[in-house]
Amino acid sequence: MVKNLSMVLDDKRGFTLLETVLTLFILVTLTGLVLSSLRLGIRAWERGEKFIEESSVKRTIASRLSAEVGSIYLYPVNDDGGSKYLFRGAEDNLGFVTFSNNGIRPPWGGLTSVYYFVDKDGLSARLKSLPDSDAEISEGGHLVSLSGEVSNISFEYLGQSGWERNWDADEKRSLPFAVRTKVFFRSGKTFLLTMPVYTAVAQENVSQP
Repeated sequence: MVKNLSMVLDDKRGFTLLETVLTLFILVTLTGLVLSSLRLGIRAWERGEKFIEESSVKRTIASRLSAEVGSIYLYPVNDDGGSKYLFRGAEDNLGFVTFSNNGIRPPWGGLTSVYYFVDKDGLSARLKSLPDSDAEISEGGHLVSLSGEVSNISFEYLGQSGWERNWDADEKRSLPFAVRTKVFFRSGKTFLLTMPVYTAVAQENVSQP
């Protein structure tokens, strides 16, 4: 019996070199698969967060612009003995006067000048409560940063002959029927928004016999 026990004990060997190498290989492979899955999960989460952020910015810009552009008012001011309108319709910036309540208007109501532009910090708006001693809408006032993810913006204006890249309200003596904007994000994505100018449409309807 003692002999049989010693034979059993002699048969309990340790891992061979091949078994050790195979075990380490399996562990390394499993670790790599876990880390790869983790990286994919993190990237998917980051893409989801980016999508949610861009969607939120789109909704904010669309809601704000639609409300303000829809209630544009052709506001006249004196300029060196003459008169001009506070409306700047350029290809890369847009300034106007609106009835829309954007947070700086006094509680009893009134008008606000708004100037949209993009610089190195992203999309911003410059706001002034009217009447204001400074008739230049692109300077002074309250500066609001809307999104640092916007790299560029373009505007077009709908007139009698179609879409135009610039709108001179002093020359035309009227507002465009609609404003179309294209917003460019730093991620390479864009979105297009067309906004009717309800006051211009109303004026056109009234002027027709």
